[in-house]
Amino acid sequence: MAAACAGDRSPKGRRPGHVANPNVPGPFAHKGCLAHLSIACLLDTGDGAAMVYRGRKRNVVIPLPIVGHWMKRAWGSYARLTKLGRIPRLPGP
Repeated sequence: MAAACAGDRSPKGRRPGHVANPNVPGPFAHKGCLAHLSIACLLDTGDGAAMVYRGRKRNVVIPLPIVGHWMKRAWGSYARLTKLGRIPRLPGP
């Protein structure tokens, strides 16, 4: 069974054919979720970092020589301290 797209909010028993079975031919062919996919990440390179964004229409790499490395280290500290319960999590989904 194929994974549902992000916009599919229908109950499980009432999903359209293109979501429930990707092998259905004709007008209910599998549409996929690639149109909804975008990725943003911060890659650490040791002495710097790079901000990478990959979307449907464009791909961007922004080098961050020194600041990016410190951003990555700060995020690691934040993640560790929130997991241990020493500081509160940032609000979000």
